[in-house]
Amino acid sequence: MQNVEKHYGKKRKIEREALEWQQEGKLKGYLLQGRPLRDAKEFMQLNTDDPNIMLSSTAEEFVDTSTKKSKRDILNKAITIIALPITVLTPLVFHFSVLLIGSWSLYQENCSKNILNHFFLDYRLRFGGEEKKEISGLRLCGNNLSRINLSNARIHLISDSNFSDSDFSNSNLHGLILREVNMEKVNLESSFLKDVKFIEADLKGAKLAGSNLNGAVFKNTDLQEAELYLATLENAIFINSDLSAIDLDEKQIESMNFCNCQLPPEHIDKQNRDCSNPAVKVWI
Repeated sequence: MQNVEKHYGKKRKIEREALEWQQEGKLKGYLLQGRPLRDAKEFMQLNTDDPNIMLSSTAEEFVDTSTKKSKRDILNKAITIIALPITVLTPLVFHFSVLLIGSWSLYQENCSKNILNHFFLDYRLRFGGEEKKEISGLRLCGNNLSRINLSNARIHLISDSNFSDSDFSNSNLHGLILREVNMEKVNLESSFLKDVKFIEADLKGAKLAGSNLNGAVFKNTDLQEAELYLATLENAIFINSDLSAIDLDEKQIESMNFCNCQLPPEHIDKQNRDCSNPAVKVWI
């Protein structure tokens, strides 16, 4: 008798909650979960012939729907647990894959072209390595690197690299140090090259027209047949450089700093004009 009363009490509770669920439009927020759901499922499994204990169709639907939602919730949690490490690892896999493939492409001895080298170079100079501030040995001849922005690159020094015949037009290389770099016939037109240091660089036939070279340093740099017309050269420093065949206007000449340079005949008196300038002496 006591068990029957207990069963009646459970039935009434389930029926009451099922009715509330139905009246509220069968919203998920009214479904059973946790211990109440386990109790309801156990009640449904009772093997009894008492029709007074049998649940209504609405109550059975209520328990079944609650069970299905509970299973979905468990599955979603499992997926989240599995997906979390994948979500964390995917960027790492991408990062190291780009560096690995990029290394193969950026350092080929035959200096071949690759349309992805623009991306590989930008990515490597921004994110490659942990402490290294210098990168050397790049082989990027004839590549389209136009509009590349390396002004905030983590790498500050590029050395012993070959960029000959590449297109850097409209690029931002602000503040980079380019040492022993082959930039023969490179296109740097209309680029932002403020404070760039060209140290023992090969710029033969380089196109620098319209570029901002304010504060740039050219030391032991080969500038034969380089084009500098319409380039701004305010406080640019030229040391041990041959500018004798370069067409420079009067404004450019007055704004530049020279030390041990070869200049056109009409400006021969200025070839050592600025050797005593402290800003120049730092580089001598």
